[in-house]
Amino acid sequence: MSPITNKPVHHVADDLLPNGFKKERTRVLTGNDLKIESDERKSVFYWMQRDVRTVDNWALALASYLASSRGQTLRVIYALPPPPMKKEEIPALVNLPVNARHADFLMGGVELVYKELKDLNIPLHLIQAKSHDKIGETVCKEVLENDVSVLVSDFSPIREYRQWMEIQALPLLEEKQVPFYQVDTHNVVPVWAASDKREYAARTIRPKIHKVMDDYLQDFPAISANKNSVKLPSFNREEYENHMNINNSVKPVDWAKPGTDAAMKQFEGFCRNKLDDFGDLRNDPNAEACSNLSPWINHGHISAQRLTMKIDELGKDSEGCETYVEESVIRRELADNFVYYTLDKYDSLEAAYDWAKDTLDDHKTDDREYIYSLEELENGKTHEDVWNAAQLQLVQEGHMHGFMRMYWSKKVSCRLWFWEVTVIDSLHN
Repeated sequence: MSPITNKPVHHVADDLLPNGFKKERTRVLTGNDLKIESDERKSVFYWMQRDVRTVDNWALALASYLASSRGQTLRVIYALPPPPMKKEEIPALVNLPVNARHADFLMGGVELVYKELKDLNIPLHLIQAKSHDKIGETVCKEVLENDVSVLVSDFSPIREYRQWMEIQALPLLEEKQVPFYQVDTHNVVPVWAASDKREYAARTIRPKIHKVMDDYLQDFPAISANKNSVKLPSFNREEYENHMNINNSVKPVDWAKPGTDAAMKQFEGFCRNKLDDFGDLRNDPNAEACSNLSPWINHGHISAQRLTMKIDELGKDSEGCETYVEESVIRRELADNFVYYTLDKYDSLEAAYDWAKDTLDDHKTDDREYIYSLEELENGKTHEDVWNAAQLQLVQEGHMHGFMRMYWSKKVSCRLWFWEVTVIDSLHN
């Protein structure tokens, strides 16, 4: 498959945008000379993938405006995770089977979106591709069969998402002369607008985001219902879950219910009971001062921008509010910056700075006092009670305290790196 490249960003023209819509949120993936057909028999498609919500969604808002201003039908399309195709001793993340906990939250969110779109007379097309290298092609086949005039998508820097959209789908759309617009509705400041390079640390990206963040804290346009007659597909959750070939060994949890309403309830409880202590106690695993909003933000059920605007309303000069923005905007968007500008290397040691690689290399022959199997790590059976507690919290409760997550992940990443070095050395010898 062709490598992903970061080409110069071209934004959607001002005359195609709703009033007040910042063009910097957008990028045009197809050639700038492609025009949107104005035929009322056509459809505007929004490819929903990272941001699974109908409210506070800039990508959906743009698609809605393009459809309503042309008298066209708005349709939404979502690609389900394919079943795992490869059996590997240590599978890549993309080849891991979807477990029941993940599937319950994911499909619960998609089902809520289906119902909300149905109330607006907007069809949701669910795609069941057989493999990751067929998702872009399958999405394109569906949109082209429905006379698409323009495709709008949300944005993720993750390799698989970008391959689906930029490597698989884009050439097919260009061949059919269909414009493809992308909107970063996950970040407060779009990743390509926050910085034009990989940032070294939070301290280097922080001033860049703070300089422009207030300009992006705009209220969201409303979504228009389809006025024309349109056939709404049915929603068969059992069929979709069978397609994903779910691993039922990890059961759903009760504390995290999917959807925007559940996310806002969680956020409001945090603001009411924990925000005042968040600045001082967020790193204390026993204080329960964290928001635990990660599932909803990660799955796109709630807008980080909306949460930031709510925090501002409460008083952004307080320590708790300032710390929350630091964690939920600066640190989180630094991660997107790292992945976007590191392309195909972000999950390998090639992405590390030289000093880190040199340090690891200097110690690769050190004796290992403890060596664990993946099963022992998964079940929290190491010599270290603190790491075990963090791992078991993840397994049993479906989340891990933020401060412990950093400690946990450093231990895992170092151990996996040493395992990788051992395997590679043995292959070379």
